[in-house]
Amino acid sequence: MKFLSAAIVIAFLAVTATGFAQSKELTPYSIIAVEYAGVSQDSPFISVLMSDSEAGAQWYRPMVRNHELLFGVDVHVVNSSLLKNLIASVDAFENSGERLRKGAIVRVSLVTSGGTDSFFYGAKEAVSLLESMQKTCSEDKSLCGALGRFEAGLWWLR
Repeated sequence: MKFLSAAIVIAFLAVTATGFAQSKELTPYSIIAVEYAGVSQDSPFISVLMSDSEAGAQWYRPMVRNHELLFGVDVHVVNSSLLKNLIASVDAFENSGERLRKGAIVRVSLVTSGGTDSFFYGAKEAVSLLESMQKTCSEDKSLCGALGRFEAGLWWLR
């Protein structure tokens, strides 16, 4: 069973890497997507998609992996200043070395004019990152709530 789960995760990562290799074109949009990337098909996680433009959100929405038909994607168009701060928050977390690649179940994708990056986190690391992001966007109650709901779903996986 562990072998089958590992094979599924490896296959998913290969498909994801291929998709991002194809989407390396430069874009005028800035986007952050937080998605469940675990192997459970019945995960009740609603992906959170943030962009500084409606056009950017609509452009990236089809690339969100989550089971959109079942659980949806929570789209938030925020001002560019807030999005830059959120991107800086993800970058700071990524550079802190706090992450554990083993057991990754959350994918955070960053799309900027400089390209696309995806980072994978275990539940514990993802909770820490989501808490940091919620502090950054504390004045945007809707976005903060969406990130909090995603985080709450991770608690049982820790």
